[in-house]
Parts: sequence; structure tokens; C-alpha cells
Amino acid sequence: MKTLYVIAAFSFTSFCCMAQNVGVGTATPTEKLDVNGNINVAGQVKVNGNAGTSNQVLMKDAGNNLVWGDLSDYKNLQVFDCSATAFSTGTSNCPGSWLVPAGVTTIFVECWGGGGGGANLTGGGGGGYISAKFTVTPGSLATITMGAGGNYGNVATYGINGGNSTFFFGLIGITATGGTGGSNGDPMTSASNGQATGGSFSVSGLPNQYIGFNGSPGGISKLSFMTAGAADYAKVVNYGDGGDAGMLPGSGSKGGYKITSAAINQGIYATQTGILCGGGGGADGSGGFYGRGGRVIVHW
Repeated sequence: MKTLYVIAAFSFTSFCCMAQNVGVGTATPTEKLDVNGNINVAGQVKVNGNAGTSNQVLMKDAGNNLVWGDLSDYKNLQVFDCSATAFSTGTSNCPGSWLVPAGVTTIFVECWGGGGGGANLTGGGGGGYISAKFTVTPGSLATITMGAGGNYGNVATYGINGGNSTFFFGLIGITATGGTGGSNGDPMTSASNGQATGGSFSVSGLPNQYIGFNGSPGGISKLSFMTAGAADYAKVVNYGDGGDAGMLPGSGSKGGYKITSAAINQGIYATQTGILCGGGGGADGSGGFYGRGGRVIVHW
């Protein structure tokens, strides 16, 4: 029996040097591995031995290095609301706290102050808004206050101011102040006693890593006239809307209206409390509606 020997000759020219580039689909590779075409990977794609974690994407870091990272720095959030109504300024605010989770060193916080209560001449002001970035230590405790919504007034009293919302680590923190309460008076005979102002914002011990917006002032009631009959004219009062909270258009309560003549006496009350957090209460003939409570959101 004869034995057949097959000798295969391979050229290692392309692999003789570690510095040489390898091309697939290209005769002139410019990288260590230069592929002209699609790549199908059945396993993991790793960067420096790291395949990343769920929901991460490949991106460049500050040093222009390819790394796995998150599209958002803050994947979690916790919302703190206050449903209480303040019957005098500074009362009924809702306290709270938040413990920094393990591994968290940066957080983003938003605060809205409580909305002011409406009265029977102007709506209450909307709460202020502020957001800020904090550098934190895992296990540290933040103290929180969510401002209450201000109660409504009547023909003899102003609406109550909304409470302030705060977020603090010791002396370092942010504050969104509540909107002021609406003013009283008779829209049939009185000029405005002044608009309720929107809440503002402030910081303590923080660098320029924040942004804030004032709430909108409460709306002023407007008097007009219309024909109600052949010899009858009606007075029409469109009562002021509640002011919107900062960064939340449409959050204030809508004011009511009233039509009065020899033959007509019809009134519609303000629609409801502030529609969204920090919204001011609208005005109406009986004294208006109360403002909506404030809110604090922690993102990490």
C-alpha cells in the first residue's frame, strides 16, 4: 500500500509583524483590523475586557476613550408631594427626608413652592421653581420640606401664602418659595388691591449648578358690561385665575365669573384647586379656591 502525503503551503507574510494591519474586504487596511462590510457578532462586544451592563451604550468619555455608559446620568427618581392646606402663613408644610443610596455621588433635585390661595379679587400666585445638581456622599441624609398650598380668602381677608419647599444637606441646599395669597375686595366697586406675586427661589452654599424660575402672579378680576334686555345692562366679573408654578404652564386654577343685572344674578365658582403642583388658587365671588401644594423630586 502506498501512503499519500499532502503538504500544504501557507503564506504568513501578512502576519509576520505585530505592527501590521489586517484587512477584511480591503487591500489597504489602515487599522489593526479594518473591515469593509457588515459585522455579525454572536457573542459579547467588549471594551478593554468590559461588556457593559443592561441598557448601557458605547460612548466617548472626557479623555476621548471608548467606554460603556448611560444615556442619562439619573435613572431613578423619588417624588415628595404635600396635600395639606395652610390656614395661616407658614403652617401645614409637609416634612420629609431622603437617604443617599450606596454608590450614588451625584444627584439632581427639583423643587416647587406651594401655590397661594385665591380670594375674591385676585387669584393666588404660583409657586417658584428651582433645580440643582448636588455632589453627595452615600449614606448622608437630606432634609426636605414640601410647601403646603395656601387656603382661600373671602370678602374680608386675603388668601394665604403657599409654603416654601426646600432640600438641604446641613446648610447646603435650595428653596422654592410659595406664591402669595390673592387680595380681597369687591370687583364691582374696587380697584385692584395689588396682584398676588409668584414665588421665587434661592440657594445656600451651592456653586452655579442651579436654575430657577419665578411663579406667575395671580390674575386680576375684570369688570365689564353686557346687554341683558331692552333696558337692562348686566355687570360681568371675570375673576382672576391662579398663577402658574414655575416651569408648569397651565398649573393655576381657573377663576369663576359672575353676571348681575335687574333680571340676572348668576355666579360660577373657581374650577378647583391649583391644577398641578404649586399652582395658585383662582378667585371667585365667595373667596376663591386654595392653592396646590409644593413638590420635591430627587433624581439619581
